[in-house]
Amino acid sequence: MKLSALACLLLHISVASSVKNCTYYHVVEHLQLSKNKDMLTLVRPVNNPDSPTNVKLDVVIYAILDVQETSQKFISYLWTSTVWQNDFIQWDPKQFCGIKAVAVPAEALWKPDIIIQDMIDRDKSTGSPYMTVYSNGTILHRNDQVVVSTCRIRAYKFPFDTQNCDLSFRSATYSDSAIQLIPFMSANETTEWSVETLRSEYEWIFINVTITEEKKYFFDRQDVITYTILMKRRWGLYVVNYILPLLFFLFLDFASFLITDTGDKLGFKITILLAVTVMQLLFNEVLPASSVRIPLIAVFCVGLFSLMLLSLLESLVVLYLLNKDGSPQQDDDEPYRRLKDLISLSHNSFTSNSSLEKTQVSDLILAALTELLQNKREDTEPGYWAKKAAILNRVFIVFYFTVATVFLGTVFYHWIY
Repeated sequence: MKLSALACLLLHISVASSVKNCTYYHVVEHLQLSKNKDMLTLVRPVNNPDSPTNVKLDVVIYAILDVQETSQKFISYLWTSTVWQNDFIQWDPKQFCGIKAVAVPAEALWKPDIIIQDMIDRDKSTGSPYMTVYSNGTILHRNDQVVVSTCRIRAYKFPFDTQNCDLSFRSATYSDSAIQLIPFMSANETTEWSVETLRSEYEWIFINVTITEEKKYFFDRQDVITYTILMKRRWGLYVVNYILPLLFFLFLDFASFLITDTGDKLGFKITILLAVTVMQLLFNEVLPASSVRIPLIAVFCVGLFSLMLLSLLESLVVLYLLNKDGSPQQDDDEPYRRLKDLISLSHNSFTSNSSLEKTQVSDLILAALTELLQNKREDTEPGYWAKKAAILNRVFIVFYFTVATVFLGTVFYHWIY
């Protein structure tokens, strides 16, 4: 009877002991995080100071929020995870009912000072307040953040362009002998995870992520991991809002050659020219001013503007020729003055009975009559300048169509290839 009571007492003590050690509080108490808070956060947690801390980095792109061409900014929402080893934080899960991980405040332990080198604006999102500590000393810290980084926008093929934006991660203080950065996943795995989790792409199509590992000098040699995000612009809206209207203006300008009233034609062409000018001003608000190469969309707009300007100048020349054909000569008596002078001279020569002078005067009169009749046939023929204007118009239409076709073909070839 006494033996049975003793067994029950021991069983009760064993159960109570097991229940006592089956909470997260006892794990934290065992780790003495509150007592050693300063020591655990001040120094790098390694037993051997000469051995580096391997920090595994994982980055997943959750959203592409914006790409600002004029200010050359790339705004993204990232899921970042860092994993490292703490040599002073360990416990046996068997002593704590199999507890293998516990979440502690992020300020309770040392963590690597990983920064994004390309970030140009402070992260306004709330970081994760906790980190996960595993029984073998492995620590996992996840952080979701909005990153505003600089990105060199190459707008040469806008809006059919693709962009590469880099996100470079490194330690703010430690050299590569203290912290070694290692990608947690390969580029293909990172791309697959990003495609599965991506929720917003703004006006871009996410293609892939490439990872580059290198060592750079920032007062000391450091490990740098660069995630290069490749994305392609959705060009449909830009084609509808910008390129198609310009092509419509070009078509209308070409169709204006069918307008018979020259005055209405000039007004129509000037209106089209002003519309193209407005479109050109809109491009200045979209394209970066610091672009190394002139964007093809700007060349496209200026080229169409030049063609329409030539078309307007040609219409002015045609109008001038038509007005010249319909207006009276400034001095209609001018061709007859020479003939009158010759007749007066011949009268004097006949009076003086000089045979030599008579012969010379007769030849001069005949030459003057021939010249007068020839000029009269050419200059005073009805519709003379109208015919010249019609020839000029036909030649210019062929020239206009040929140059426009070659120009558009060249621009679209460089856009696509």
